[in-house]
Amino acid sequence: MRERLRIDGRALRSQVARRLYAVFLVCAIVPMGSFAGFAFWQVRAQLEDDARDRLHHASKAAGMSIFERLMLAEEHMRLHALGDEAAAPRAVSDEQIVELSELPWQRVVALLDDAQRTVLGSGRTVLRVSVGEAPPARIQLFRALDPGAPAPRVRVAEVEPRFVFEPRRPLPGDQYWVEDAEGRVLFEMPEGAARHGRKMAVRGGGSGFEPFERDGANGREFGVPWSLFLRARYAAPAWTVSFSRPMAEVHRPLRRFEAVFPLVAIATLASVALLAMTQVRRSFVPIDALTDATRRLARGDLDARVEIDTGDEFAQLGRAFNGMTDEIGRQIRILKAVNGVGRALSEELETDALLDIVLREAMRATGSRGAALFLGLDRAPLALARMSLAAGAGASAESAIELPVLVAERCFARSLTRSHGGLAELPSEEREAWQAVEPEIGFGVGPQVAVPLRDNRGDSLGVLILFRDVDAEGYSGESCSLAESLASQAATALIKNHMVDGFRALFEGVVGLTVRAIDEKSSYTGDHCRKVPILTEMITEAACKADRGPLKDFDLDADERYELHIAALLHDCGKVATPVHVMDKATKLETICDRIELVDTRFEIIRRDIEAAAQGLSEAEMTRALARLEEDRAFVRSCNQGSEGMTDEEVGRVRAIADAYSYASTSGERRQVLSEDEVRNLSIRRGTLNPQERAIIEQHVVTTMELLSELRFPGSLAAVPEIAGSHHERVDGSGYPRSLTRDQITMQGRILGLADVFEALTARDRPYKPGRTLSETFRILDSMCAEGAIDPDLYELFKREKVYLPYVAANVDPGQVDGVYWEELELFTGSG
Repeated sequence: MRERLRIDGRALRSQVARRLYAVFLVCAIVPMGSFAGFAFWQVRAQLEDDARDRLHHASKAAGMSIFERLMLAEEHMRLHALGDEAAAPRAVSDEQIVELSELPWQRVVALLDDAQRTVLGSGRTVLRVSVGEAPPARIQLFRALDPGAPAPRVRVAEVEPRFVFEPRRPLPGDQYWVEDAEGRVLFEMPEGAARHGRKMAVRGGGSGFEPFERDGANGREFGVPWSLFLRARYAAPAWTVSFSRPMAEVHRPLRRFEAVFPLVAIATLASVALLAMTQVRRSFVPIDALTDATRRLARGDLDARVEIDTGDEFAQLGRAFNGMTDEIGRQIRILKAVNGVGRALSEELETDALLDIVLREAMRATGSRGAALFLGLDRAPLALARMSLAAGAGASAESAIELPVLVAERCFARSLTRSHGGLAELPSEEREAWQAVEPEIGFGVGPQVAVPLRDNRGDSLGVLILFRDVDAEGYSGESCSLAESLASQAATALIKNHMVDGFRALFEGVVGLTVRAIDEKSSYTGDHCRKVPILTEMITEAACKADRGPLKDFDLDADERYELHIAALLHDCGKVATPVHVMDKATKLETICDRIELVDTRFEIIRRDIEAAAQGLSEAEMTRALARLEEDRAFVRSCNQGSEGMTDEEVGRVRAIADAYSYASTSGERRQVLSEDEVRNLSIRRGTLNPQERAIIEQHVVTTMELLSELRFPGSLAAVPEIAGSHHERVDGSGYPRSLTRDQITMQGRILGLADVFEALTARDRPYKPGRTLSETFRILDSMCAEGAIDPDLYELFKREKVYLPYVAANVDPGQVDGVYWEELELFTGSG
């Protein structure tokens, strides 16, 4: 990029240039602004002083006018009292004296205070003002007709307020009002002029009356009051006469100044800025160019260059910058390549993908056209693991090219880096091996470097070979060091993956060992632990593929699926602590053995007792007694099987049988045919487990969580105890062991719960129940879904997508497939 000295805005990006511009502008603005501000405030103060004086004179004139009119009204009343109406002042008309009347002394003095009564008795005039709800006030003048009499008559004149208060020549926009000593408004003009709060100003007037500012009807107002003293002449409190004027009117002459000043300031600043830009920019274009190029370099643009043709030190600085950029670009490219390889290798868990990354990044970082990786892990023979070619080679990177092992054996054996400038420098066997693959790779092989992959003990794990074509320049020492760095990172990643694979295999072996231990204890439970993960994986796959319904946004990554798989394998591991006679209890009376045989023996003893006592019974009675005995014995045996449900009548019959029969023990003691414990077990209404045994069975979930919580699962498997411990929870909160609700059960736990129920219902190897048909299974599942036992969204997906069919085909006896499910299975397997 070549920077020319043209007038544009690029120099404004230079901080130094901006500082110089600021100096120029400040030097222009400060004096101009100071003078303008000083002039503005001086003019403003003068305007306010002039306004104060005018308002002061207006208030004073209005006050004197009020006093004069009161005196005229008083004179008019006095002359009327003397009967000399013709001599009354012509300035006062009958309309301005609203009413003249005479009142008795007693009535008038009730309206006046003591001071006013004294003044009235002395023959002087008394002024009285009555303030209503709104101005103007009512004004009355009182004068005694015969002051010397004990109770003289009093002449009363009511004066028109406008005659008294209205100013002679009010100015447009001025607010005018009169208040009494208590602040009550006696008169205002215009209406509402006085109804605003007053705020005293800081400057005092020349007459001693303080001017004020207030928020008026027309905005901020400036006003001056004048006090009118009436006590000496009329025995009345003083009045305050006030004029105010809008500040906008007071400051009107400033508006033109305010309109013109910005234009003058802008013109001045524009001239100064143009002059400053013209002079300063010529010196700062090179700085601007260097700054811009440096920023581009900081953003990763390694092609940032400058060309400064000023013929001074800036030109030298530009050339130095370009050289520095070239070197930084080369180093950053190498660092990015190394860091990128390290990051990719540390994150990649698939060994095949890891090897592809090693070759691709090594070729890109060192400018190689081909690469080969030989591995000999766990002391295995060295073998070619991967070979890659750059784009444009005769063969693609995916071509199956077999490079002989002998080209890497010497580097592997000595565990030292080998670098050669071409095939001519290699031993004949290696040279012939390279020449043999040249037709396949599509170019002649030239310089090459072979780097050993070492573990932390220094043992060789393999060899990385990088090569260029025959006309390329050889690998420098820096390129060899870079190749060694990449090989070291690759070795670390390979060891990590190898260890991860080994630990995973060991972990899965321990899990398999646990399942086998459960299988050895109870074969059906071990089979259950193998089948539930299969069904869990099917449901998970269907839920992740759902493109509609509530599960359309559900998904699990590979780690989460593996976590669920492990939880499914271990979900019943707590049964290792469950007693076998409880876990495998096939009948209600089974403990270590099935006690039904003992009950049969007792019935046989009772039968023989009945036959031995046959002397008192007829043959028909004997037959009925034995038949009833056999019927009761058969009923007890049927109850022992654990039917789906026992009625109240059947439970009562068990109790009746226990009370009806007894036998003599070996000690001669009479005992009932059924003990209390046997009666309780035979009265179990559903299944074969009594409440105590069911609690033992349910405890296996708690044991599972406790056992799994003792294991320090890695982060990707941290939820295994939670998922495994949720498979007997119900979405309505009535499950066990923690009574979790739907929102508290993870989706993985709900998937495992559905798989667990379906496998248990269709299993045909349970000692206490036969395997259900699919019709019976789905009727039970429908009922469980309606009751809130299983997740309705999962169950609806399970049926809609027929997730169960692959499991049924592989794990359910054909005799259990009935109804429409047989047709579905035939369509699925293609056997129809």
